Amino acid sequence: MIGKLNVSGRGFRFSMLAVLSFLAPAVLAQQVARIYVPVTYYDFRSDRSNPEFEQPHGGGVRTGAVQNTLDADFKPVAGPSAGANRSMGIAHWFRDWNTYTGGKYGKGSFLEPVYNPPKRPLYQRYADGPSTGGEQWHNEYRMTVTYLRDENPGHDTSFKNIMIRDSLPFMLVANSNGVYEYNNNSFFPLNNRGFGNEWNVERDHNQDARQNFAFSMEMEYPFVVRAGMRFDFRGDDDVWVFIDDRLVLDLGGIKEPANGSFTVDGLGFTAGSRHTLRVFYVERHSAGSSILIQTNIVSPPAGLEISTSDNPNDKNSYLKEDGTFSVWAHPDSQKTIYAHVFDENGSLFNGGKIKCDDITWTITTADGRKITSRGCHVTVGDTIAGNLKIEAKFTDSDDPDRPPTTKDITGNIKPLGAAGIVVMRDSVFNRDSIVTELIFGARDTGGISLWVFLVDRYGNCVVDKDGIPIRPENTTWTPADAAVANITNVTFNGSWVRVFKRPEGEGKETKIFVSGENPDFNNSGAFTKDTEFFRDTINIATKGESAAAIGPNPFVPGHTKIRDALGDRVYDFYKDAINTSAPGGSGILIAVDAPTPLKPGPGRAGSKPGYGRVMIYDGVGNLVHVGTLYQSNGSVRSYAYAWDGTNTKGRRVGPGTYLVRISGVVAETGKAFSVQKKAGVTVAKK
Repeated sequence: MIGKLNVSGRGFRFSMLAVLSFLAPAVLAQQVARIYVPVTYYDFRSDRSNPEFEQPHGGGVRTGAVQNTLDADFKPVAGPSAGANRSMGIAHWFRDWNTYTGGKYGKGSFLEPVYNPPKRPLYQRYADGPSTGGEQWHNEYRMTVTYLRDENPGHDTSFKNIMIRDSLPFMLVANSNGVYEYNNNSFFPLNNRGFGNEWNVERDHNQDARQNFAFSMEMEYPFVVRAGMRFDFRGDDDVWVFIDDRLVLDLGGIKEPANGSFTVDGLGFTAGSRHTLRVFYVERHSAGSSILIQTNIVSPPAGLEISTSDNPNDKNSYLKEDGTFSVWAHPDSQKTIYAHVFDENGSLFNGGKIKCDDITWTITTADGRKITSRGCHVTVGDTIAGNLKIEAKFTDSDDPDRPPTTKDITGNIKPLGAAGIVVMRDSVFNRDSIVTELIFGARDTGGISLWVFLVDRYGNCVVDKDGIPIRPENTTWTPADAAVANITNVTFNGSWVRVFKRPEGEGKETKIFVSGENPDFNNSGAFTKDTEFFRDTINIATKGESAAAIGPNPFVPGHTKIRDALGDRVYDFYKDAINTSAPGGSGILIAVDAPTPLKPGPGRAGSKPGYGRVMIYDGVGNLVHVGTLYQSNGSVRSYAYAWDGTNTKGRRVGPGTYLVRISGVVAETGKAFSVQKKAGVTVAKK
């Protein structure tokens, strides 16, 4: 039995009933230990083919090498001291060479600053001169680059680069109130990547390749302004930091590590406004490379927390993801949980004012049903025991570019106290294995194993606090006719037996009565003194076939829906046969179990094969209707036919009682299979 469900959001309620007891508080977004911030690298050659990398330098910071604003593509523009900083070609440093040139030299000349005549090469590179054998490279390295003012570099691959996308892991600084840092005193992130490692001209005259020098890095990070935000840097070489397109930190120059910092409070931004941090870093000289960034601008991404309280400041009410709630299956209980959304800085998103329709809840019940709703809160529970999953998803309808954020919590719905017992052909509780009728086939000479389980009023297996099924005590199995079947191998306090058919009972039927005692266990895990015996009955057939099952009875042709009459569980078991024989789902279900699978034969044209015939007769023996038996999707030896209440000419039959006969062929032996329903089918008036 499936209980009433209730999921409530804004404007409606849908309820899944149960009691939830929630435990520890959630870990809030501010406590994330590591944040990966995307960056883009541009790898250049460090062999002096690029006239602005691997240059002699005077050291020290050179301000003014870039303009105070970025260009239309949010890239740095050469400033008034770019020549002194040897960075006139900075427009190439943070662009993918293959993209703006199409892989062909000359198409990117628009990126160079335009000068008046005379038009001569912008850079004079050392190419000729006295050679001292192996020292030619040394002369090349020590030659000063001269700027001669023109649009184009002196040769094709001066600014050729390889673009590589990556990220920097920013770590939470202990006791720092939300400050994160990236710190690397040997910052060579492109070793064995890009153009590969190249030799260090200052320290290794043998030209051994040990590091990948000469690269730039671009970091772009959107953020929301809050009080106390700052950015601190130490490193080399060139570093320029912009917010949006505005220069806020200028540390240009080929140099030893230098310090710089700024605070967001002094920039005139409105609290809560959104902006973008842009960091441009360049390593232009072999030997050392270091970087240290400490900032609270970098912060955890937008987060969503699930709580048992509508007060987001009640941190003790937040739920963890690892199964922190328990549910008691009960139709009169329910629990409401709430979603609270935080921005990338750990503050309540939009001051806590969110659109409830931006929150989507997906609840997956223990039996696999998925229920979705929208709203700032949802009411959950169920009467089906097992695992329960709740997912909340926030999508900002005002900012489609913001990635959605989700939060999952899991738990377990525990059954109520024992209300009965069921018998199964499986040692693991499975609703689909419940036995109400046992049919002995030709191969069942070794007996059939049966297990007994305690269940609550909704058919849930009763378990202890560790989730282990509780078996009934003092279980007894009593055949009504011992000449038909007997019980042996009674083990595990009677919870498992083996049933054998007797040769003298071939072709007969009987019942087995099963009784078991409640083992004094209640929902809280405590034992009580109250005991109760529960009973179940199994029908036994030893003639290798079963009587046809018919339901519901009576039915009204064209009006009775099989799903409505029999429920989802029976319908799903036979749905393939129902949909094939009566696509509309109206009629009466005629079902049969065979001892072994039947032989397939012709079925409905263009559809599934048939496995036999279903013949329906009126009360005086006239053949009224002939149908085809189809296999169910629930078992290879279960078959069914849905009769719509019409005769062989397609006309609806009148009220009365009709007899059913099912016939087929056993696939294994080729012998005829035949079952007759003596009670018949009752057709009622509309």
